[in-house]
Amino acid sequence: MMNYNLEFNFGVLPDPPQSSGHIFYHYCSMKSLEAILRTKTMRLYDLQSMNDPSELYVRSINFSELIANIYRKNYFDFEYTCNGMKCNMLTYLKALDIQYSLLSGGQHNTMSFALCLSKQGNSLSQWRLYGDNGNGVCLGFSKYALEEYTSTHQDALWQRVDYISNFKEFCEKIATDILDNIRKIYSSGDKEELTRYQTTMFDKIFNEASQYKIADYRDEDEYRLVVQKTSKLILPNATPDLVVNEEFIDDSMGFDVMQNKIRAFKTIPLEQLGLSSITLGPKNETTKQMLSLLLAKNGLTSPIEIYKSKIPYRG
Repeated sequence: MMNYNLEFNFGVLPDPPQSSGHIFYHYCSMKSLEAILRTKTMRLYDLQSMNDPSELYVRSINFSELIANIYRKNYFDFEYTCNGMKCNMLTYLKALDIQYSLLSGGQHNTMSFALCLSKQGNSLSQWRLYGDNGNGVCLGFSKYALEEYTSTHQDALWQRVDYISNFKEFCEKIATDILDNIRKIYSSGDKEELTRYQTTMFDKIFNEASQYKIADYRDEDEYRLVVQKTSKLILPNATPDLVVNEEFIDDSMGFDVMQNKIRAFKTIPLEQLGLSSITLGPKNETTKQMLSLLLAKNGLTSPIEIYKSKIPYRG
């Protein structure tokens, strides 16, 4: 009986570029790729559900206490009227309860969803950590499409991750900057601005929390598309009970389960992110033929470069 080789001859796949000025990369498993192509969406996961313990480290700091400690060393007269009662700086900070606001979202429940990307398109460490131990894929997205998305969506941020060697010193600097601003506003006598600054203070810490990681992850060269979703809900009677309104849970939000926790995610249409390339991992045995057929089956007919990582891989 004659054996037929039905695999089309597409030639040898090229090795991917190590990095590119206009492409950002996302590593994932083949299972994730199939879901991405089938649904034509990318999932941006809530940063609080990430496995990386350094995620949102800044938000775990008790800034009320940290600012109070710095204030004791840099004392200045401060008196603030809150609900008809006069209070000093320590009472003022305690009333703000910044840490609770950061962890719960305060009066408005705010969540940060992120698509984690890298400038490195063929990194051995990222194949191991995020590319299913070399069995997965690396997706390349156009910088111009990502910038277009952030420019047309008010809730989206484009961030380059900064890596911090000493988070304690970094948080002390944030607290010192906040205290300096409180001093300037207080000295100006603008009590309304001092009240408004409470929101600015929270936003400063909240936004910066998603931009920094410990220096151990520096080789990831990470960038992020961050989408912040804020509910209009109010915490009733200043208790931690959360009443979720319908606007917060829209069609773009979903949930899945990873091991022992529920994770929230937000979806973005794939066509808005400029998928330009797919690199098969060094241990991935998928052929270009099968991947091309999968792309066509799911309606992705625009040119997408297909590469094969030949990076030396053991284990």
